[in-house]
Amino acid sequence: MRRFAVWDQPELDKEVVEQLQSELGISPVVAEVLYHRGIVGVGEARQFLWGSLSDLSDPFSIPGMEAAVERLEQAYREGEKVLIYGDYDVDGICSIAVLKECFEYLRINHDYYIPSRFAEGYGLNSAAVEKASQQGYQLIVTVDCGITSGEEVELASSLGVDVIVTDHHQPGDQIPAARAVVNPRLGAEESCRDLAGVGVAFKLVMALEQRLTSGLDVIGYLDLVALATVADVVPLQGENRILVKEGLEWLGRTRRPGLQALLEQNRLDGLRLNSWHIGFVLAPRLNAAGRMGEASAAVRLVTTRDAGEAEELARFLDEQNRRRQKMEAEVLKLARQEVAATVDLARDKIILVGGEGWHPGVVGIVASRISETYRRPAILVSWEEEIGKGSGRGVPGFDLYQMLCECGDLMLKFGGHPQAAGLTVERSHFEDLKRELNRAAQKQIGETKPGPVLRIDAEVGVDTISSELVQDLQMLEPYGEGNPRPDLVLRQGQVVSPTLVGKKSEHFKFWVEKSGTRLEAIGFGMAEFSRLEYSAHYVDLVFYPVLNTYGGDTRVVLRVRDLKPDWWPDNPLRDDREIDTRVSSQFASLVDEMRQELYSSRPVLLVYPNLRCLGRHLLSLRNTFPAAALVGLNGRQSKRQRAESMQKLLQGENRIFLTTNAFLQYYIENHSLPNNLQEIHFLWPETEVEMPDIGNQIRLVEHPLDLSLTRLQPLPEWNGLTRALVYTNRSRTVTALAERWERSAVEAGVIELERRRQMRSDFLQGDYEVLISDANFGAHIPMLSQAQHLVFADSPYGLWEAYSFISQAGDQSAEVWLAFTGDDLNFNRSYLQRVFPSFDVVRAYLEFFKEEGKAVLVIDGRMVEKLGAYLEREVDGTELKAVLHILTQLDLCQLRQHKGQLQLVFLPGARARNVIFDAPYFREGIAEKKSFTRWLEICRQVSVVI
Repeated sequence: MRRFAVWDQPELDKEVVEQLQSELGISPVVAEVLYHRGIVGVGEARQFLWGSLSDLSDPFSIPGMEAAVERLEQAYREGEKVLIYGDYDVDGICSIAVLKECFEYLRINHDYYIPSRFAEGYGLNSAAVEKASQQGYQLIVTVDCGITSGEEVELASSLGVDVIVTDHHQPGDQIPAARAVVNPRLGAEESCRDLAGVGVAFKLVMALEQRLTSGLDVIGYLDLVALATVADVVPLQGENRILVKEGLEWLGRTRRPGLQALLEQNRLDGLRLNSWHIGFVLAPRLNAAGRMGEASAAVRLVTTRDAGEAEELARFLDEQNRRRQKMEAEVLKLARQEVAATVDLARDKIILVGGEGWHPGVVGIVASRISETYRRPAILVSWEEEIGKGSGRGVPGFDLYQMLCECGDLMLKFGGHPQAAGLTVERSHFEDLKRELNRAAQKQIGETKPGPVLRIDAEVGVDTISSELVQDLQMLEPYGEGNPRPDLVLRQGQVVSPTLVGKKSEHFKFWVEKSGTRLEAIGFGMAEFSRLEYSAHYVDLVFYPVLNTYGGDTRVVLRVRDLKPDWWPDNPLRDDREIDTRVSSQFASLVDEMRQELYSSRPVLLVYPNLRCLGRHLLSLRNTFPAAALVGLNGRQSKRQRAESMQKLLQGENRIFLTTNAFLQYYIENHSLPNNLQEIHFLWPETEVEMPDIGNQIRLVEHPLDLSLTRLQPLPEWNGLTRALVYTNRSRTVTALAERWERSAVEAGVIELERRRQMRSDFLQGDYEVLISDANFGAHIPMLSQAQHLVFADSPYGLWEAYSFISQAGDQSAEVWLAFTGDDLNFNRSYLQRVFPSFDVVRAYLEFFKEEGKAVLVIDGRMVEKLGAYLEREVDGTELKAVLHILTQLDLCQLRQHKGQLQLVFLPGARARNVIFDAPYFREGIAEKKSFTRWLEICRQVSVVI
């Protein structure tokens, strides 16, 4: 389960990121985000982070600005009547307000006009032009519209009315023959090419201030500029970013009574405002006026100087917004029904549906909901008799306006942006339009099935997630179109304590744990994720961090965008996981199989040749699966631990059970395997596996290590060794080796897979001459195929351990050297004899206990002294502990603490019916010593003196 079909984490140029970080003094995460936003130059990044109003381009650099100012100068001098012609959305409303207040200050005779959304629709229309002429207007200044109104401009000219077009929408093939056309898309500097309509109006005001007066407070319009720029969903890059960043500060302390009333009504007064407050609180209320046919009320709200009128208008707009929400819900329900009835989702690349009487004021926002739901562009049309007026919304990577251009002959008119557009169409052309739009969409999208893509800005470690990170990321605000809130990814976290919250239990709340750190997380609207089983696998999650203060306590909370099992590829269509050698390939394949079994709620049984092999493989498993997913099942466990593990296996829990050949034989002799167990994996057997007789319903799979040990030879001397991988298993050897080379790294004993991965990468890049290692290895870490020498500084404890170390070189071209002596082999043999006592040793202990003839023996110095005298040698503590462990497994006795004493309590009647070989730990000891014996024979062949 995942919300996004593809997670896209682009490649990173580390040198560029490090340069941004060092020269700008920013955090690595911020530098990565900038890089992925295409901001790679230091100067460009500095401008993005700290750009100010002084960095705005000259308004006269926009084509048509000089002519527009000259014509307005004429109107100013001659006292002409000027009509500001706008639009009914927030951008149009605020653009009108900016010019209206500017003209008032300059004492230009003016008024404004907003066409009816329902009767006239978007843009300049002939009836309005004729009416303006009749009312004596000599100049019309359009804001946020007009770029496609060539016929209407010609009409105005024929009636003696000049037109100045100020717009930001995409121009068509023909530019209106107006007195001036001010549109940054016609050749302005790149930094201001994506200005909103209000941004173009603001630039006109700046130009007028430069030419006509020096007293106009241009900065005072920034609250309106920020409001409309965010609401119109234009890219928050270049000058838009500067205008919104500065404008949010002005909006927070606005002097406009109407905006003050709106902020207070929505409990935003006094807060540090951001783009979210505009997009989801303020803009919907201002837009509601236009959607419900009362756009002039919004203009009055933002321009009034009367506090009482402001409060009344704010309440009115709130009521209009509630009406809008109700109508939106009704149209959304009908639109979904229409999609189900008329759209072939398997074939159609775009959704075009219409309905009778759908409120024209909400079809745009409903189109956005439909587009989000079905993950493709959507256009909704509201029919009134034979004419339909529609509004569409696109998806990332899809140019909706360009698609409409390819079908322009089927519409009465259209216009818009790549992500949003409007159109008017005759009913008789509707089906043709649907067919041609899908054909045009097919050309853009291709055969790829539409699916949401989540772009990842940076991968972070759990130690990076802090309040400092949240503060660092605030440098990137304001967020919005073209500069979304950064999405970060945390890999291999453990979901802990999942639960549902919210009035309808619609939100998924949990804790994510990694490396001993636990962080709170919440996924809004992600209730379905609570149904998953998380104990058996790690998860990757994409999130953005926020600070949450409650009860005086401030902590970081992860707002989760998506999560998935860590083994699911980011892009299922392109699995980029790299396999380095046969060994890592084999293990990676096994990991995939285990994950599938766990995800299917089935157990996995891994069988190792011996205990030491099992223990060394835990590095991979612990860095690949959560601790709760791994269940030991072997003779080393206590009786209670072993009983708990066997109970989990008997119940068929979806866990990975780690056992040995010896213990599996013991288990099958005494218990049954669960019905849902489908596979048993025998890992890296040293000899041919004696397959247990368990029937045909379970598949038995061997995973051999096909490596040769014929290349072994004694090391003549240490001097001159380079590009060497060295095996150790004693701390004193590690210390001695680390002192021998200046450029060496020690991964022996390191349990964090990421640290091992980094050290191996550094070794491969030549940063180290020698890598001091051990027999632990993990999946998906670099194999050391560039190692020229493999050196055993200490003797392994068995054949498998030698195999596993040599396998780290990946191929079989490196020279393999033995640098230990016969004394090292004797030390290992002695150690194994103490850890895994022989039959004779265990029997000798039993005979001693029998001669003592006591039901309870105190294990103290006196008893150990008597035992040593009986054995005629010194008693080794490790050996004593191992013997007692074997005896307790045979149910001959129990160990207990009593009044500060460790006591050995013998169970009556148990001796006669138990034999030493019945103890699973004893069986496993035999396997350990056999493995060492095989290794010993190989060492003899290489002339290591024993």
